This record gives sequence, C-alpha cells and structure tokens, in this order.
Amino acid sequence: MQETKSNNISNVNFIFYLWTFFLLCRPQDLFPIFAPFRPAMITSGLALTTVIAYYKYLPGQLLFQSSQLRKFLLLYVVMILGIPFSLYARVSFEIVLTEYIVAVLFVCIFFKLINSIERLRNVLLTCCIGSGLYFFFALREFAPGTGRLSYGTMFDPNDLAYFALGFLPINLLFLFKPNPLWVRIACLCTFSFGLLLILFTGSRGGLLGLCLSFLVLLFFTFKTLKISFKAVLIVACVLLFSFTNIDTERYLSILSFESDYNVQDETGRLGIWNIGLRALMSNPITGVGVGNFSFAVGLDRQQRGLEIARWQNAHNSIVQIGTETGFVGLILYIALSLNAVRIFIRAMKYTINDQLTKVGEMGLVGFSGMFVASMFVSQAYSLYWVFYIGFTAVMGQIIDDK
Repeated sequence: MQETKSNNISNVNFIFYLWTFFLLCRPQDLFPIFAPFRPAMITSGLALTTVIAYYKYLPGQLLFQSSQLRKFLLLYVVMILGIPFSLYARVSFEIVLTEYIVAVLFVCIFFKLINSIERLRNVLLTCCIGSGLYFFFALREFAPGTGRLSYGTMFDPNDLAYFALGFLPINLLFLFKPNPLWVRIACLCTFSFGLLLILFTGSRGGLLGLCLSFLVLLFFTFKTLKISFKAVLIVACVLLFSFTNIDTERYLSILSFESDYNVQDETGRLGIWNIGLRALMSNPITGVGVGNFSFAVGLDRQQRGLEIARWQNAHNSIVQIGTETGFVGLILYIALSLNAVRIFIRAMKYTINDQLTKVGEMGLVGFSGMFVASMFVSQAYSLYWVFYIGFTAVMGQIIDDK
C-alpha cells in the first residue's frame, strides 16, 4: 500500500516537472513540430487530472496555509472583480479567465505537490536545463554585431533578458559536488549561455538587473559560493566583455539622459508611465482592466488631441499592474514581491538545512535581478514572476515544517 502511494506521488510529480518544462522553458519554440500539439496545454490538463485523481495520496498542505498563496489568490479575485469595469471587458475576460487561470492552477499545484527541498531542487533543475536549451538555440541563430538578439514567438529582446535573469543564478546551485557530473556541466553551460544571451539582447533594463544580481552575488556572504569562485566569476566576466562583440554603445546610452527618447518624447517610457499614473488616479479602485493599458494610453492621447495617438504597452510592471487593477492590485503585487524577498532572506538566516539556505541565496539573487528588469518590461502577469510566487510559497512552508 505504501509503495503504491509512493509510486502515485512520483507519477504526479513527474507530470508536474514535464508541465513546468513546457510551460516555462517553451521547447515548442525550439522545435516547431511540437507547436500544433499544444504541449503546454496538454501537460497542464494531465497535471490537473492526475492531481484530482490522486488527491488523497498527495501531501496534506492546505492552499490557505500560505500567506503568499492567500495574497496571490486575492490578487486574482481583484482581477476578476475588475472585469465589468474594464475599458474593454471582453479583453480582460479572455486574459483573466482563459489565460491567467493557467498561472493560478500552476501555483496551486506547485504548492500542493512540492513539499520537500529535494522536490523543489528537482523543479529548479528542470527550469535550469530547459532554459539552457532555449539559450543555446537563441545564441546559435544569432550573429553578433547584427543588432539585438531576439528569439521565439513570446519574447522581444527585453523580455528575453527578463526570462534569462530569473533562472541564471539558480544554475549556481548545481555547479558543485555532490551533484552528478552531467548536471554540473549542463548548468555551467546554461549559466554561460544565459550571461551571453542577456548581453546580446541589448536590454538596458536587463543589464541593470544583471548588475544587481552580480552585486548581490559578490558582496553578500553566501554558502553557495566560495570567495575563490567569485574571483573566477569576475575574471570570466571581464574576458567576456573584452572578447565578445557586445553593443557597448547602447549600454552606455543609459548615462545620456538628455538625448534619450525615453525621457524626452511623448512615446518614451516616462511619457507612457505618466499616462498610466493618470489612468490609475482616474480609476483607483478597479483600474482600467487587465490587458487594457495600451487602450488607456491611446484614449488619453486622443483626448489630448495628439496627432501621435499610439497605443503602447506599459514597459513597467509596477505601472502596468497599478493602472490595470487599481491600488488594491498594486499593493498586493508589491506585497507579494516583498514577501518573496523576505522568505528568501529567512531561508538564508534562520534554517539549519544547508540545501535550503543555498536555495534561498540563489532564489534571492534571481528574483532581485528579474524584478529590476521588470521595471522596464510589461511583465506584471508573467509566468516567471508567478513561478517565484509559487517557489516562495513552497519555501515558506518547508521552513515552517522544519
């Protein structure tokens, strides 16, 4: 009986790892032959079906045990309640109830299934291997010096850097013994590919996120990394900058505020953010509705009689979530993000389990860099931010159990 229960749980976990691989790492972008079969949708259906079928065998964690999960579900309720008040209710309805529901199910199943540090490391390793595959294919088709690196159907260069930042430091967990040799080699390659990919995207927000990640890595005392490894990392990065064809002029333009269109132009980021803040003040309770930011921008410009009435995205996740869900959604989003940082720090300081401490260290680095990059992309509803919410909900529960 015990063996049957163990086998059932193992089967459900395997399907969840497979779902994570297809949902977050998108191999269907690399192998178009998979795309017509909708592997992310199929594996999500399989995961949900097996969780329901074997529910009585699964760990006894209740969803509302986690304050992180409660806040996340409340944010989803806020999105739903805002649908009738959206500028275009149909757009919000389709996003919230047919697309984002997948993210909600992912977090809930993540929390229900993954109840140990070993299983959490398996999820993280799946993400590292899968993202490394994506980085490799993206770099393989890019010719340095020909512009900004972009790849796949889901990511522009800025989004690609955001995606890479979330998983980049996690690879450092698997570079040392007692991890198997193949795992160490694979994660070293993934880390190297990810670093190159971020730099080749030309994403200035990505560069800022990468700089913060490296500052945290170098100046915090971590169990994961010895000082000697940090020195090797610095030398490797210097060599990388010296001998690869990176568009340094684009990165140096960060310092040229006076001539940057993002500061001066109506269609630049500051202009867009100001419009978003005006829309938030006009709709403080419900916002303009999920997925309606660009409509709010276009309507604002039409009302001001501008010839340039472009309907643009937010290019800032905080502005995006605030404008689209109101102050309640904004507060919940910030609270969830701050609580994620708090849980990682708690794992670093207050646990006697070295593996859990190391996961907390690299989780903090990954989330911090990704969050900085999110200030320059429209990724408020990103699956990668949602992944970190599930990640920290699980970590918080593991810490409490120990």
